[in-house]
Amino acid sequence: MLFQWPYLVMLSSAVLVYYVLPKRFHVAFLQLISVATIALISLSSLVLLVVLTWMTFTLSKTRKKAAKHLGILVHLIFLICFKSDLSWVSQNSSIDSLTFIGASYWSLQNISVLLSSKVIPDWKKLFLANVFFPRFVAGPILLNKDIISLRPSGKNWPINIASGSQRILFGLGKKLILADRLSILTNNLLEQPQPNGPGISIAVGSVLFTLQMYLDFSAYSDIAIGSAKLFGIDLKENFKLPFRSKTVSEYWRRTHLSLIEWLTTHLYYPIIYALRTHNTTAVTTAIFVTFTLSGLWHGKHMGYLIWGLMNAIYLLTEYLGRKHVGFVQRSVLGLPVTLILISASNLFFFAKSWSNAQTYLNVLVNNKFFPSDWMTEFVAILGNGGHFLQQYNLLETAGLILLFFTFENKLEKLSRREVFSYRYLTIMMLSILFFGYFNSGDEFIYVQF
Repeated sequence: MLFQWPYLVMLSSAVLVYYVLPKRFHVAFLQLISVATIALISLSSLVLLVVLTWMTFTLSKTRKKAAKHLGILVHLIFLICFKSDLSWVSQNSSIDSLTFIGASYWSLQNISVLLSSKVIPDWKKLFLANVFFPRFVAGPILLNKDIISLRPSGKNWPINIASGSQRILFGLGKKLILADRLSILTNNLLEQPQPNGPGISIAVGSVLFTLQMYLDFSAYSDIAIGSAKLFGIDLKENFKLPFRSKTVSEYWRRTHLSLIEWLTTHLYYPIIYALRTHNTTAVTTAIFVTFTLSGLWHGKHMGYLIWGLMNAIYLLTEYLGRKHVGFVQRSVLGLPVTLILISASNLFFFAKSWSNAQTYLNVLVNNKFFPSDWMTEFVAILGNGGHFLQQYNLLETAGLILLFFTFENKLEKLSRREVFSYRYLTIMMLSILFFGYFNSGDEFIYVQF
């Protein structure tokens, strides 16, 4: 998986060289180490990235809107080809084997540059923003204003090392202790659902996948943000405790923030402005267009589109409820209701294809919801067997998840401290050592996008 131990060794070595070098060479060194890293993973990605970054920077400096629109069109065509796996471009040729990692993320960054009225003054800034290795594969996505302000901070190296390493450790803990554990349980329930199994297995599987996806992606973001912090670079946050949300709209104000900010800046607000004389129509159109395109951005599968449409329906229902009924969910029941709604849409996200989604729906609708024998029809499937050891592993996982979400806010604050907390470091390292799943080999979920 990405961010394996060789990555941490490389990162440590790069940090050591970085602080030995004079400051005037820092940006050049970060560009060099990033280019080398990308080339080792995918040379085709590096070549394409350099070409499109040069094109974007050149076109961004012109005052001709047609030229900028042409650049945006080039990025959109590439994204469409990339999301279509290039299958319609070429049949059985070498182009099918090309791998373009990180394309979904840096393409959006370049489109943001072309859409903005503020010109990036220096090619080095845009190039560093696009190739910077900690965030290259899966974000956070930077807007034009973020790229302009992207630079190593003036803070001294002990602050950067303390803050960055503790944030990385937090991400490793979430990935190894929690997300990889949940991936096993999720796959047990959803990868090969029992055709005669109880409906609750699908329902529980969708909830577990929702928790897994958050922990997995936020862990990636923590490691990326922490890695950047080691070099004195502050990347934007990508999550703000989303499972404290009492409404779906609040959830989307707290999760995958960089993508949501890009979509609201370049899609939602422009549509609202264009249809400003028709308020309800404007909001309805903006919500459906934004989340439909968000679903399509994830890939060509029907499940992604349904996921986007379901979230659009949730948000529109909340909007109309507030506007015409005056209803606002403030009770504690909003927490589980929001989790259930998000999990229902994520079931289609996990299914990807419509045939898989139909399988899940058939089990949910046509089978009994609760099992006759919990041990054989649910626990044994969830835990890869119903023996004492499997039962203990399930209880251990449930306990760890409960402890994490109880103290998540506290742990997150500790991970962002600018001085070493030896108590925090000791607890995190011992927890990873004793409870981490080191052999699961699960890739980060959002790397595939």
